[in-house]
Amino acid sequence: MRRVAQVVHVRPEKVDEYHGAVLAADLALTAADPATREWWRRTAPCRHPVEVAAHGEWGTSTTRVLHME
Repeated sequence: MRRVAQVVHVRPEKVDEYHGAVLAADLALTAADPATREWWRRTAPCRHPVEVAAHGEWGTSTTRVLHME
């Protein structure tokens, strides 16, 4: 087997961990950022919600099926 890509020092269960105090306020700051808004505009054609997502949502929660340390 040939390895073609590798992410080093990233624990999958920590990738989406939030460390702020007020999520709604931080999300509002992110949405107000001009560079972020431009990125969203440019990448919008590439984004598609998953089939099981609630109306108006992009994704959904999942259950961990494998954990390795």
